[in-house]
Amino acid sequence: MLPYHTSILNYNLYDQILLHGKIFLLTYTRFLQTVGLVPQGFSGCYKRQFVIPESNTSLLDQEPGLDEETREAVRFAIQNGSHQSKSRAIPVYHRYKNSTEMMLISGMTILDQNTGKSVSLLHQTGIPLSLVQFTSYKSGYLIPLLEQYERNPNLSVRQLASKSGRSYKQLQKECKLYFGTTFHSFFLKLRMLHVINDVMFTGLSLKEIAFKNDFSDYSNMYRRFTKQYQFSIQQVPRFLNMI
Repeated sequence: MLPYHTSILNYNLYDQILLHGKIFLLTYTRFLQTVGLVPQGFSGCYKRQFVIPESNTSLLDQEPGLDEETREAVRFAIQNGSHQSKSRAIPVYHRYKNSTEMMLISGMTILDQNTGKSVSLLHQTGIPLSLVQFTSYKSGYLIPLLEQYERNPNLSVRQLASKSGRSYKQLQKECKLYFGTTFHSFFLKLRMLHVINDVMFTGLSLKEIAFKNDFSDYSNMYRRFTKQYQFSIQQVPRFLNMI
């Protein structure tokens, strides 16, 4: 969604990208809370934003109250994306933790291909470690199985269990250990995230988004959001309409 002819020195563009990034993160967090993947009562997810010109991370040292873990995380996130320097907008994503929180640095580095100048527009979000439920259970087959189901949702969960050499009951037990819910319930939550992405980042109508995400019609998708998840799809921003 980066306007092609926009100058990298356009500070209004910085403000717009940062605002949209914050809205995106807060919308995602609100949905994840609704479906039980983030604790309901937690409201302090969003921490701060950073504007770093020319990858000059020494500017971080001038920000009061910024912990060293965050400084290092921002430096690493920007440097890690530098190998994609042929792109005009380079995604930035780095997850880390400090002594009390699980943290995420996300955003983008914008590169002016004519001048070689760049600016990084980043956000920091976090969640207290006390609210994160860690488990020692690991599964090497559930994610590939989920991806297979996304490609072919006509398969039944029992068929997927058989393909993985497990009983239906065993598959569901391992899903609850790994995903915190049943296989199909977790799949539906992922599909809702795909819908939210399409609402925010495409110009498709809600009816087109419903068909794209394998709903029989818009009404079916609407009911899924409002009745099952109590989440209003009308409140999801449409960024293409804001540019």
